[in-house]
Amino acid sequence: MSYRVAGLLGEVTLRTVKDRAYAEISAAVGRTLCKIAIHLLDNQVNSQARASEKDGGFSERLYKVRSAVKRQQTKGGA
Repeated sequence: MSYRVAGLLGEVTLRTVKDRAYAEISAAVGRTLCKIAIHLLDNQVNSQARASEKDGGFSERLYKVRSAVKRQQTKGGA
């Protein structure tokens, strides 16, 4: 049994209503997944910013390690 309704936008059947509902649900799921991903990325960026403020950036940490190695070499070699 198929229901048909004629309207301003053309003929609407039960199948087109179901297809539209599935499309809307799929879009809502996609939007939710995007929001979750954005939230997780925001948390990651904020965490990295706090770590950078506390411990310094990559270049600063690398400089500290290089300086420590050079000091060790000059103490041991001199």
